Amino acid sequence: MRIAVDFCYLAVILDACSRKVVGYGLSKRLDTPLALAALRSALENRKPPPRCIHHTDRGCQYASETYRRALNAAGLQGSMSAVGNPYHNALAESFMKTLKVGDVYFAG
Repeated sequence: MRIAVDFCYLAVILDACSRKVVGYGLSKRLDTPLALAALRSALENRKPPPRCIHHTDRGCQYASETYRRALNAAGLQGSMSAVGNPYHNALAESFMKTLKVGDVYFAG
């Protein structure tokens, strides 16, 4: 039996066409610097074209002025899920569920 020693948060940025992780960040805090780490990672790995759409849920880290400025500086078009509609972010939700079931909650 595995016992969790510490807890951490993972922020990922997925390519909606390939469903691949193109950027990620890991931190002990769920905050804007974590989201920015994932964004920087994605920008370095993919170098997206101007006006590429970057979709997120409505988390405060993605709605922060700092994060919105970083999107703008990178030339990305921000998009957020509608209030109370988790289906708008289904790709990311599905990825996280698969990750948790396969790796985090594995009982092998």
